[in-house]
Amino acid sequence: MLKIVECRPGRAQQSTPIDLENLPATIGKGQGDTYQMAVGVDPRSIYFQSLSRVHATLYREGDDIWLRDGNGKPST
Repeated sequence: MLKIVECRPGRAQQSTPIDLENLPATIGKGQGDTYQMAVGVDPRSIYFQSLSRVHATLYREGDDIWLRDGNGKPST
């Protein structure tokens, strides 16, 4: 099983399983992301600012699953 583990300062870890049948999928703080992180975090916080709108994209090539930085271009 593949999952995202979000570690926010001062909070317990939160893990989200990834649906491998539904790829490609995006991870980030954007509202349109498949897996949205930093929900409810103050946008002035360093944690929020260090996460891109589309931070990463998960995709499949044959039997392999890949993680690409950003969504076609590197995240900031």
